[in-house]
Amino acid sequence: MGTIVGRTRKDGSKAFTAQIVIKKDRVIVHREAETIDRKQAANAWIVKREAELKRPHGLRQKEDPTLAAVIDRLSWHPESDRLLHRREMMRWAQSVISRA
Repeated sequence: MGTIVGRTRKDGSKAFTAQIVIKKDRVIVHREAETIDRKQAANAWIVKREAELKRPHGLRQKEDPTLAAVIDRLSWHPESDRLLHRREMMRWAQSVISRA
C-alpha cells in the first residue's frame, strides 16, 4: 500500500511524494518514490505502480553485470566498431558523463 506525503515548495506551490514500500517477512524488499504536482496523479501512480509490481516477476531485479562485462561494453567504440585505447576510452567516458 502506498503513502502520499504533501509538502509546500520554496516557491509556495504544492508537491506530493508518492511512496511505495514492499516488505516480505518484515524486511523491505522494494522501495520507491515519485514526486508529483497533483495529489490525484500521485494516487494514480501508486495504483498503477503497485499493479505492475504485483505481476509475476514484477519484483525481479536484473543481475548486476560482472566488471569484465562492463569494461568490455565500455571499451568497444560504438561508432567505429573497434576497440578503444585506454586514453580514448577515458576521453569518450568523460564526454558521455558531461552530456548527462
